[in-house]
Amino acid sequence: MRKVLHIGIFLVATGFCRPAVGQLLHSGYFELGGPGLISVNIERRLEHPTKGFGMRLGVGVIPTFSDAATGGILAFPVGLNYLLGRNETSHLELGAGLTYIKAENTPLKGDFDGTFGHFLVGYRYQPQKTNLMFRVFLSPVYSGNSLNPLYGGVSIGFRFNNGIVRGPSQ
Repeated sequence: MRKVLHIGIFLVATGFCRPAVGQLLHSGYFELGGPGLISVNIERRLEHPTKGFGMRLGVGVIPTFSDAATGGILAFPVGLNYLLGRNETSHLELGAGLTYIKAENTPLKGDFDGTFGHFLVGYRYQPQKTNLMFRVFLSPVYSGNSLNPLYGGVSIGFRFNNGIVRGPSQ
């Protein structure tokens, strides 16, 4: 499973380093829920400025909620998504990916690391006159022999145009 995660991270990282074609957009967003629980993510569109394939890379924390725990849990979500829509503002978002988890001094399991798969079905709103981006989604999580189908989250962030923030007049 680690090889799969390493290959996924490599593919996402090389995609982010690829020269931009036309006006491909990047997004940076804060996510509550989803594969990183509380995470900060960066995303890049691969085909079209506001539709089609994209990929994400993030880092998140999972609170332990224990006075005895001095460590914590880090999550590194990596994924691919596809945006469908008739206009440039509202989209159906479909996606899948892997999340690597590294935990130290947790109250129940101590130290551990592992991966889990996640899927995504959601709605994305990204008005063209601002650089705002908002998402709400279901993100079923698969780990080992268990599936949690009713897991989801919300995201809010900003879109960037080839690394430069899009202004309202652009």
